Amino acid sequence: RWGGFKIQLRDRLQLLKEITVVSNPRFGIDRILSSILDRLRSFYGANACLLIIQSRPNQTDSYQMYRVRRGGHSTGASPPQITKEDAELFIPQAKRHAVMYRDNGRPRVTLFDLNTRQTRAGDPARANAVASALETDHFLSLPVSRRNETIGWLYIIGTSETFDESAMDFLLQLMDHVTLLTENVQLVDNLASDAAEQERRRIARDIHDSVIQPY
Repeated sequence: RWGGFKIQLRDRLQLLKEITVVSNPRFGIDRILSSILDRLRSFYGANACLLIIQSRPNQTDSYQMYRVRRGGHSTGASPPQITKEDAELFIPQAKRHAVMYRDNGRPRVTLFDLNTRQTRAGDPARANAVASALETDHFLSLPVSRRNETIGWLYIIGTSETFDESAMDFLLQLMDHVTLLTENVQLVDNLASDAAEQERRRIARDIHDSVIQPY
């Protein structure tokens, strides 16, 4: 048991290291998130991973949907934007809960409260609707947060993995790390855009002063 736990921790640390490597700001946020989801899908042997996240901070009426599937199929460089109405199906009513769904002939829904660390049975009807939309009989869903505010939801779809409290904590920490990385990428993009704009203005002033001004 100790040996297995040691191997599990080593694999998790390796996953965090790989996610840091693929998070090159030059790739852009969309490509970074798709790469991270694909690595996460491979790590858990899942059929697909889905991430629904706010298009912009504090914007709750528009979401972006990233999806990667087994075989390398993904949303690509331009993930589709969906409205809040379309996203509501994938937004759990209990937003600070992880949802574990498994249908082995009899649907079973387990809610894991991320605050109290307690588990309880969930609503099978709603979970069945989500599973039908995802075309799966197994999924895990948990919230993605930024500064203690829920901004999206991660789905790991079609995996036989059993997620215990330790796995939940790891996924939450991993997604916190991912949101921090995306903030850094956005900051780098903004700095690059501002620097380019200032350079264009400087060139325009130089042209005006050196060429056009005498006339």
